[in-house]
Amino acid sequence: MQQRKKILILEKDDFLREILGNLLHKKGGYIFSAFSLKDGLHDAHGHKLDTIILGTSCSEYKGKETLAYINKQIDGANPDFFIINDTGTKLDFVAPENQIATENLSVQTILEKIPV
Repeated sequence: MQQRKKILILEKDDFLREILGNLLHKKGGYIFSAFSLKDGLHDAHGHKLDTIILGTSCSEYKGKETLAYINKQIDGANPDFFIINDTGTKLDFVAPENQIATENLSVQTILEKIPV
């Protein structure tokens, strides 16, 4: 049996976080989800995360510094980072194919991009 991918969703928008979590869970993912970076990392502590979905709308989001902080906290895991980007500009620290712009956001687009 294939092991389920462990996915952490860090997003301020409750609806978006919940719908993504539910749909990715139905696709086979093991989901951790939180409103804040601190809570999400606490809940996922001890689990080797495969994927982290981070919304730029999170109050703790500070760009490169946030990714560096997350990497330091997850002890050797090497997750794929996906950004739900509401800034309207491309970010230079996440691969372009892993950036999901919110201007034409559809849940289907997000589900197609994130492997489970």
